[in-house]
Amino acid sequence: MSEDVEMPEDAGTRGGEAGTGPTIGELLGLAGWDTSARSFSGLDVVGKQIQAALWEATDGPGMVARQTAHWFKTDGVLGPSFERLRQAAAAGLPRNWSGLASRWNEMLHIMQQDGIPLAWVPPHEILEELLDASGSTARRIVLDENRSAIWDSCRVVLEEVERTEFEHQKRYLMECLAMVEDGYVSGAQSLAATVWDTTVRGFVRATPSLQTDRGQFRYEVMLSGLPTLEEDPTVRHVRVLSFFAPFKMACTNFHGGTPVPGHFNRHATAHAAGQIQFTSVNATIAIMLAVSVLRGFEQDRFPVRIHA
Repeated sequence: MSEDVEMPEDAGTRGGEAGTGPTIGELLGLAGWDTSARSFSGLDVVGKQIQAALWEATDGPGMVARQTAHWFKTDGVLGPSFERLRQAAAAGLPRNWSGLASRWNEMLHIMQQDGIPLAWVPPHEILEELLDASGSTARRIVLDENRSAIWDSCRVVLEEVERTEFEHQKRYLMECLAMVEDGYVSGAQSLAATVWDTTVRGFVRATPSLQTDRGQFRYEVMLSGLPTLEEDPTVRHVRVLSFFAPFKMACTNFHGGTPVPGHFNRHATAHAAGQIQFTSVNATIAIMLAVSVLRGFEQDRFPVRIHA
C-alpha cells in the first residue's frame, strides 16, 4: 500500500566528503583491471575514476591535475609512483570492503536481491562469508550465526555518525542493539524499521527530485529516482549506490491479500506482526540497514530533514 505524505521543497542533493576505505589499487580491481600488471589499455577510464576519487579528498581540479599528471607515462605504462599510490591513497569506499572491492557485482546482487546491507556493516570477515555463501538461505544462516559480531560492528559504525540531525536516530539504534542483545528481537526490529523509515523520509523531504509531482512521499517514486549502476561508475557513485541498493526489498509493497514476506520488509514489520516477518535475522538486517544509511549520509552529506 502506497503512502502519500506532503513534503516541502528544499535544496537537492550535493556532493560527498573524503572518506577512508580501499586503496586505488582496489579501485582498479573494481574497474576490472589486473592491478598486478605494469601496463594495460584503458587508462583513460581508470584515470577518470582515480581523479573522481581524489576530487573528494582535495581542494579542486588544480590539485587533482598536479597529483595525477606524473602517475602515468604517455606510452600507457604506469609511472613509478603507482605502487605508493596503491598502498596509501584512499578510494572512499566503505572500509569493510577492503580487499573485496573487485567483487562489487556480487555485493550488488546480494544487496538488491536479498536486501542485505553491505556498506559499512557487516565487518569484513563476515562480508567475505556472505559473498562465499551458496545462496539466500545460506546467507541468512551466516547472518544468524554471526549476529553478535554484526551487532558489535553496528555499534562501532554508529559511533562514527556525528551529524547533529541524527542524534536521536543514533540513540534509538543504540537502544535497538541493547534490545536485540537482551533477546527482545521484535521490539528491536520494529524500532530499527521506524528509524530507517524516518531517516529515508527525511532524505526525500529534502530532495524534491525524489518526491511526487505533488511534493509527496511515495516509496515507488523514491525508488525510481535513486542512483542506478552506470557503465563506468565513479567511486562516490558506487559508494552511494551501495547504501541505497537494499532499499528495494525493504520497500516492496505488501498487501493484506498477499503472502507475508520472509525477508525484512518495512511495511510488513508495521502491519504484519507475526513469526514470518519478526525473526532474529530480519531484526539484524533492519538494524544493519538503518546503521548503513546513517553512516552513508554521514559520509555523503545529502540534506536530510527529519520530521519528528
